[in-house]
Amino acid sequence: MTQIIFLYGRPGVGKLTVGEHLAAETGFSLLHNHAVVDLATSLFPFGTPAFIVLRENLWHVTVEAALKAKVGGVIMTFAPEATVTDNFIPALQKRVIAGMGTLHFIELRCSNEELEKRITSEPRERFGKLRDVYKYRKL
Repeated sequence: MTQIIFLYGRPGVGKLTVGEHLAAETGFSLLHNHAVVDLATSLFPFGTPAFIVLRENLWHVTVEAALKAKVGGVIMTFAPEATVTDNFIPALQKRVIAGMGTLHFIELRCSNEELEKRITSEPRERFGKLRDVYKYRKL
């Protein structure tokens, strides 16, 4: 049975770091949110209807492929934000159940003070992640 570990939280809480460590420990594949977003934004501007449809289709197709291949597990990182449709999570749950997998939601958190320190950190630059505290505060 394929396990989907869904790590979610605000920008800067450490989803990718935790996901990388968890992948190393479990042997599960890591589907990093920015890999999906980067692919979608290579074709369409962020937040446009075409971007939103493509991004969600990529998430669903990737999970469905893992379920069909009966891989041991996939770790997904996810940052909830305004352009994610209200139907995404329920649709993902239905897809995982239909594929005989299990879906585990894990929310990562840290204090606002720590988040603001992390937002500006150098490692975030390698994936083009948000690094501006002012923009972060506007989210």
